[in-house]
Amino acid sequence: MGDWYGYGLLSGPAFAFSYAITGIFAGVISDKVNRKLIMSVMAICWSLTTLGTGLIRNFWMLFVFRFMLGIFEGFLSPCAYSIISDYFHPDSRSLANAVYNLGIYFGGALSSLSILLISSSGWANTYILMGFIGIGSGIVSFVFIREPPRNRFDPKVEKAIDEEEVEKPGAG
Repeated sequence: MGDWYGYGLLSGPAFAFSYAITGIFAGVISDKVNRKLIMSVMAICWSLTTLGTGLIRNFWMLFVFRFMLGIFEGFLSPCAYSIISDYFHPDSRSLANAVYNLGIYFGGALSSLSILLISSSGWANTYILMGFIGIGSGIVSFVFIREPPRNRFDPKVEKAIDEEEVEKPGAG
């Protein structure tokens, strides 16, 4: 298969279609399921596909791994934005979302430095190393991210939380 044609499949349909379509379903699922768990499991899964990319030597398996990477990464943003909305009051939520987005693009910029690692260790070993680092990050996120109460800053929920806190001191 020609290099340009293969690159086009890997950078376009293999990742982009699965990522874009999964995001819609991820939004629905993240409204009903523990978001921290989804993010942690999906981070481990996409890191496993990264690790696997370093181990395979077949174009079509690489296509499948890129497709799976799109599925797993497609879950992150819906869950992250949802958790951010429950961690941060609306007055500071724009800044929180901006910092999250900064991380996405800053990470992309830093990934270009991986050429240093690729030139010294080879592309396959770099993918394997990044896969292990990602798996570790997924485990760390599972341990340290708290699932906040949903809709915490919804005026009705916020009022109920405030009333609950007022009742606690008098109860003990």
